[in-house]
Amino acid sequence: MQQAAFALWLCLFSGMAAAASIEQSISTEQQTSAAGRQSQQQVDRLARDSEQLLREYQQLMQQGDYQQAYNLELERRLEEQQQELARLQQEIADVQITRLHVMPLLRDMSSGLKQFVELDLPFEQQQRLASVARLEQLLAGSSTSLAEKFRRVLEAWQAESDYSYQLGSWRGEVLVQDMPRRVDFLRVGRLALYYQTPDGQQSAWWDRQAGQWQPLASAYNHAIRQGIRLADKQLPPQLLQLPIASQAVQP
Repeated sequence: MQQAAFALWLCLFSGMAAAASIEQSISTEQQTSAAGRQSQQQVDRLARDSEQLLREYQQLMQQGDYQQAYNLELERRLEEQQQELARLQQEIADVQITRLHVMPLLRDMSSGLKQFVELDLPFEQQQRLASVARLEQLLAGSSTSLAEKFRRVLEAWQAESDYSYQLGSWRGEVLVQDMPRRVDFLRVGRLALYYQTPDGQQSAWWDRQAGQWQPLASAYNHAIRQGIRLADKQLPPQLLQLPIASQAVQP
């Protein structure tokens, strides 16, 4: 009887021990699983942190590449600006050198124009000399650009050159025997200059060598009158039988 009770007790004890062992195993497994999950969470977090760090690194690298490219672009533009500045400085120096050569040339051209007018046929001489005087005043001033001065000098010479190809007439006064007299003038280019009284009875031509008016024979009165009417566009273009210096004769 005692042996049976002892055996039963051993069985119960063994069962209790086995149950405790199973419970301990289950608890250990749960702890291990929890630890595994915690470790996995740490691994996942570290992986996410690594990915974030990688993305940040890549962004920094991209920004670094962009910054480097931007710096290179700035250096290139700075170099181009320096080259442009050097070119402009050279142009300014060239302009200053040109100014030193051009201004004396313009003054010489203006002076030569004045002498030309003074030695030319005495038509509209006061107006032409006044124009030259204005030109000289322009050249002496500092408010007008060099290009504008150059243009105005060329225009003045062109205007004088145009007179060589024009037929002109106007009414004015001449001194006849020291007395002012109203007459009609006729200019044929720069070849000849005539005048005729309004009644058409007296004509004269300008003698370059003598520097004075010389009377013309009355036979030329009609031709002079025709020339004046032609210059005034009162007649269609036609040939004129006008005397030149070698043909001019006394009445």
